[in-house]
Amino acid sequence: MLAAAAAAPASAETLVDALVSAYSGNPTLEAGRARLRAVDENVPRALSGWRPTVEIDGRAGVHHTDASGLGDETLEPLSGQLTASQPLYRGGRTTAATRRAESEVLAERARLLMAEQDVFLATSVAYINVLRDEAVI
Repeated sequence: MLAAAAAAPASAETLVDALVSAYSGNPTLEAGRARLRAVDENVPRALSGWRPTVEIDGRAGVHHTDASGLGDETLEPLSGQLTASQPLYRGGRTTAATRRAESEVLAERARLLMAEQDVFLATSVAYINVLRDEAVI
């Protein structure tokens, strides 16, 4: 991470500017934010266990018969079915899946916070090293 922070252009005039630049443009943090968004999607997916499901099934066709001298008959049968189901109790699976998804979100937030702290530390060290080297020169 130090290399990523040091690779950024040294155009910041203050430490705050350097930290803002590192926070907004660091690819490690952007990837961490993307992972957090992906993990965050698991919460609604887990909560969907409480929601009803609806299924629609339809069929159509043509049936042609020749009744040997009684005349031709063509039938066009149509059928449809609508099924709705609402889970009342799933053995605690929905509750457990929701808690797990929420815990994964909290863990990913902690990982992102740790990555942010690493980037801020690396940026601060690089900034202070530049100040030190300028003072030596």
